[in-house]
Amino acid sequence: MFEFLFKYSLEVFQRGRFIFANNWPFWILIAAFALFSLLIVFFLYRSRRHLNIPQLACIGALQLAMLALVLVLVWQPSLVLEKLRSGDNVIAMMLDTSKSMAYGTAQQTRMAQAQAIAAGKLIARLEHEYKFKKYIFSGDAEEVKNYDTLPAPAAETNLGKSILKVLRQASTTSLGAIILLSDGDDNSGTIDQSQLAEISSYGVPIHTIGIGREKIPEDLELSDVVLPEKALPDSSLSARVSIRHDTGGKARVTVYDGDKFLAAKEVVLDGAESSTTAWIDFKITGTGNRDLHFSIDPLPNERDVENNSRTRVINIPESS
Repeated sequence: MFEFLFKYSLEVFQRGRFIFANNWPFWILIAAFALFSLLIVFFLYRSRRHLNIPQLACIGALQLAMLALVLVLVWQPSLVLEKLRSGDNVIAMMLDTSKSMAYGTAQQTRMAQAQAIAAGKLIARLEHEYKFKKYIFSGDAEEVKNYDTLPAPAAETNLGKSILKVLRQASTTSLGAIILLSDGDDNSGTIDQSQLAEISSYGVPIHTIGIGREKIPEDLELSDVVLPEKALPDSSLSARVSIRHDTGGKARVTVYDGDKFLAAKEVVLDGAESSTTAWIDFKITGTGNRDLHFSIDPLPNERDVENNSRTRVINIPESS
């Protein structure tokens, strides 16, 4: 109904900017409305003997509304939309090559899905109309000719740094948009408000194509482990672990120093939340750099267990 009455859909009006195409000064519109409004009031006043006050008010309101509509049409209302120009603008396409893109089903991995989208008809149509720059990214972005041959998967997805590199490299070109093919968000832990502000300052729209399911109830992820970088010999430490989950239940977190078992804790996962944070206490012995291995036991039907563990290095100086 909205499109029938106003020619364009509500979404177009929300994305557009309303202007008057007529070059006449806007104050003339206000002055004309005021002048004709006085004339309407004058003629209605002369008709007060033949009509009662409610009738005069109704007629006056209709006449003022018609006057406003006519004046607005004379000033030629227009809707301005930003649109990429074929042949002039550049579109950057970024493909996530992190390790999690190798996950998926036995029939097709997430990377295979992303490559199929990149080689699909929609992207081919865009490539026919616009100049394309193709990038791969994990810890950093790198420009490539095509996505036929890809590097070995990397463990990190540094989304903020990669997008900024593409924006900075394309700052001298007419970059119109970025198409992002990825299965998740930044897991490097380095993205901050300054990066987000700089990305926003370029004013380039980023269109994300999500790969994989939004929720995976049969998967757990040890998304983060936070603990001090240094500790005293034979001291007790507390590590904060964050577990991503799409269903409630329980998860068992264990800590190892190499092959040496340090601690274990059962964490209750809140089914109403997508992430649960807990603390696990353990005692560390010895000196030097120690590689601490944190892991959560996989679910009975969990297939992708590479994201169930994290390693952190802690330095224990010798006592003086």
